[in-house]
Amino acid sequence: MKSVLIVIAKKNFRDEEFLEPKKVFIDEKFEVAIASTEPGKCVGKLGTIVNADVSIYDVDEKDYDAIVFVGGLGSLVYENDEKVHDLIKNFIKSGKIVASICISPRILIKAGVLKDKRFTMWNSDGSQDIFIKKSGGVYTGENVTVDEKIITANGPHSAHKFGKEISNLLKII
Repeated sequence: MKSVLIVIAKKNFRDEEFLEPKKVFIDEKFEVAIASTEPGKCVGKLGTIVNADVSIYDVDEKDYDAIVFVGGLGSLVYENDEKVHDLIKNFIKSGKIVASICISPRILIKAGVLKDKRFTMWNSDGSQDIFIKKSGGVYTGENVTVDEKIITANGPHSAHKFGKEISNLLKII
């Protein structure tokens, strides 16, 4: 059975970007685990309460087929976190899926894994231009972009399609 690790912030993760892909994964019968900075209660921007199963710092990429970073301003807690960057790089080295939505592709940019990759992210007001330029990748502006095993999306309105693209890739790897 395929397994997906969804990473959320303790506070201010984007509810739809968690709920919609999670529903897709459950419907497809994938195992789903939730990680945050520590196990326990997490609260979304719109009030969704979720219990994180594990600390992201205790995660071993060997246990999962995909890692999915949920957006929302809270997700930026991982942006400069070297341990999280190393985990992302381990997923990529192991041939696993790395996915990120909304503002959370900034985590992937800081980890250096979007260099020479096509990607998208939330940038409706142009405020992310500086990060896009530093990425070394090609910003598509699409709702969802798939480049090999890296999947990115630009916000809540793309959450369902984001989940489906991850699911589709999981089925063939």
